[in-house]
Amino acid sequence: MSWFTSEGKSPHHVILSQTRYVRNLASTPFPQKADQKVIDRFFEKTEPLLVKNGFRKESLPEGALPEVAAFAEKSFIDRDFICCEGRRALFFNEPCSLAVALGGSDLINIRSLLAGNAISETRNIASGAEALLDREFEFAYSDGLGYISSSPALCGSGVEFSSLLYLPSLKINKNAEEVRYQCAVIGARLFPFIADSNSDLYLLSLSPAPFSSETLAAKTFGALISKMIGDEERSERIIFAQRGKLITERAWRAYGILTNARMLSENELLSFSSDLRFALAVCEDTASLPPVKISALNLLLADGLNSSVISSDSKCKSAEDCDCARARTVHKTLASDQAS
Repeated sequence: MSWFTSEGKSPHHVILSQTRYVRNLASTPFPQKADQKVIDRFFEKTEPLLVKNGFRKESLPEGALPEVAAFAEKSFIDRDFICCEGRRALFFNEPCSLAVALGGSDLINIRSLLAGNAISETRNIASGAEALLDREFEFAYSDGLGYISSSPALCGSGVEFSSLLYLPSLKINKNAEEVRYQCAVIGARLFPFIADSNSDLYLLSLSPAPFSSETLAAKTFGALISKMIGDEERSERIIFAQRGKLITERAWRAYGILTNARMLSENELLSFSSDLRFALAVCEDTASLPPVKISALNLLLADGLNSSVISSDSKCKSAEDCDCARARTVHKTLASDQAS
């Protein structure tokens, strides 16, 4: 899956768009309480079906190991899937930007992930995969409730739209509460992507109301994102007019540390990446900026968080080892970016 190696539409402010469908079977609306033989028959039928339709099965170790958590950092699975005690499997269809997770609190999780502002595109892709499984299985559905899910937010519609946004002006202008109110008007939620970090990354999500129009909800969600981007860009232009030299200087300092530091914590990586993103978003004179692309910063976000670093480097035995490994990952990524 390659959302983190590209940019997409509105790449400065929309890092990732995602549509997720959650489904359970009519015979097993609550997988944790299902008979294991029923679950086994579901897997025996579903796995070859997915492989036949272009999916590749990912090798997953048992237990809540960093190798599994790394997939959650990249938005391919839920956090509850990491600790799933029952049978589980993860499938990717790279050409279609699809991830299908089987097992966990909900039996089927279908995700389409694309770089940039692409909610409508991800919905079209994910709905195709949902239709594929719908032809083979009867999903758990109630005339009174809609689709049955273990998540109260998803019970009914069984679908969630989400976008990973870069919104630095929320902290600078201290207008986060106003923006959250705009989101709440349509039933959307906005919260930090990583709590207590300096990343200025926010996850915006919307689950349509039960029995409402999914198409209309996707359009409404897309309109909210467009408004937020427009407001953000206007704020950034004002900030840059006041602090342009400082913003450019902070970007160069961030680039210097990222390319030379021997150790980098997760929070440092997020903070310095945010300084670079801000300069790339507001400064039109690209010759005055460090030689880094948005796609490289996306790749750092995907490969530089703790679980991803630990799972990719066998030398990580302590927090210091992890910080050293992260620095090596950053050096390699930025060197490759400059060479290209």
